[in-house]
Amino acid sequence: MSKNKKIIISIIVIILLIIITSIVISNRRNKKIEEKVKTTEAAVDISKAFEIDDIEKSNLKTTKIQNKEIASKYVVYNNIYELNSKVNFEEISGDMIYVRESYNNLNIFQTTYKINKYDNISVQINNYMNEFERMCTSYLGIEADEKNEGILYGESKEPVPIPVEESIYNEERLYSKTYTIKKEYEEKERKYDINFYKSENNLVAEFVKIL
Repeated sequence: MSKNKKIIISIIVIILLIIITSIVISNRRNKKIEEKVKTTEAAVDISKAFEIDDIEKSNLKTTKIQNKEIASKYVVYNNIYELNSKVNFEEISGDMIYVRESYNNLNIFQTTYKINKYDNISVQINNYMNEFERMCTSYLGIEADEKNEGILYGESKEPVPIPVEESIYNEERLYSKTYTIKKEYEEKERKYDINFYKSENNLVAEFVKIL
């Protein structure tokens, strides 16, 4: 290869590296700006965000989003919105997500629990699940139903049944419980889901109101 060709190739490589670096820096900057905007919004209590039916008429601001991970049991396309502020639920905080498809309307409070891989993972997940379900049922004004074993989505590869916690973490399966209740001031029954699944090395917990 001639010296001139080597120089041209080097220049092209340098230009490509500059372009790629610029794109990466721009994406990081935009992400930081979005996070900063979100954190500057005052956090709201779950009672204000969770009960919204019409997000367009709500005083709380939302942003249409894409590629938001939610429980895989829901079929979702493009009509997903996220509250611009964090939501407080007892001692934890999380995101409020609104799905507004013609056949699938959901209000989803989503939070993430960090899992310490050097500690007993099953115990950690079990404690988080029990506490989160207690919070959700307390919000609904009912007792947690211990007989409701919920549903594990997906097929297990294990030859024998394994604990739910191991299915969630090791097999990355979705575990979901559904509560059907009728409040005194409402004419019809409503369904609420409590979901748990793994994302990266974390446990994602969701409290879902099905509209």
